Amino acid sequence: MEAFRTRLGRHGPTERRGLLLGQVKEVAPTPYGVAYRIAHQHTPLYARAALHARAARSYRHAFAKTAAARIALFVVERSPKGHLIAVDVAAMLTTGTYIPADSSHEVVMAAALAGRRHAFIKPWRYDTTATVLPDFVLTDVTPAAYVEVYSIHGREDYERRKAEKRAFYQRQQDRLIEWDITQPLPDLAHPERRRPGPKA
Repeated sequence: MEAFRTRLGRHGPTERRGLLLGQVKEVAPTPYGVAYRIAHQHTPLYARAALHARAARSYRHAFAKTAAARIALFVVERSPKGHLIAVDVAAMLTTGTYIPADSSHEVVMAAALAGRRHAFIKPWRYDTTATVLPDFVLTDVTPAAYVEVYSIHGREDYERRKAEKRAFYQRQQDRLIEWDITQPLPDLAHPERRRPGPKA
């Protein structure tokens, strides 16, 4: 880290900045803004209050108090006293095992899938042929199963998109696991691991 810090700052006519990627363990107030405590780093990273406020608005799930974990990419510069100062930041909410999540509800679902020892992936962006972007895809069942987490209610565009997704999965004859967050989690037990019920 010291070698990285030394390369920053003004070197002749060039002002050098750097990129720092890490897990934000704590955000602590300072007289001028905040100090980010980064995992595996002994010294904090500092930022102005305005920058942190903007980041908290733009990445509200990542900076929520209930966030399981947050990964952030910082643009940093070196202060005259040698401190690392963040001048821009992008953040992402993740599970404790660094699986990206769009909401705290996806964190809950990911933990439940892991608890059931499912193998799964988290699709992260549409490709050119994608019709839907499921929240998770179970890869340890044949055929693969798709998981959708529904966390918004009463919004017309969201309900319309939900209906479109359901119709698509039905046309494809895909297995769909749905969770409306107002309801208990669905049964996520692997079909081959479900214990048979008692015989009549």
